[in-house]
Amino acid sequence: MSRISIKKVMSYILRNTRLMRGYTQQYVADQLGKTINAVSQWEMGKTSPPADDLMELCRIYGITPNQVFGMESFPELEKFVHETQELEAQIEALEKEQAKIEEKIKRLNELKNNNRKLL
Repeated sequence: MSRISIKKVMSYILRNTRLMRGYTQQYVADQLGKTINAVSQWEMGKTSPPADDLMELCRIYGITPNQVFGMESFPELEKFVHETQELEAQIEALEKEQAKIEEKIKRLNELKNNNRKLL
């Protein structure tokens, strides 16, 4: 069984909570007096925020440290992630359908052009 690191859990929760709240990385960085790069590094799991920044992130996001570390349930985030995944699947299906329609339009235009040449 594979183990998921706390850093991965934390980065996943920080990123998705920010998105769920509708915040940009710039907004979060400004609230903390940090750079966008620092916020990005935390969200990618490359680095971890210092304890004081983590506590401030919890305040900004309205969550507990236990939720950040995945040790406390976070139904709101679970629902957001599930709905986001469903929307992404719907978008993918629509994009495939759009590609099929565009191909049909292309073929119809080719037929139309060929018919004009015959007339």
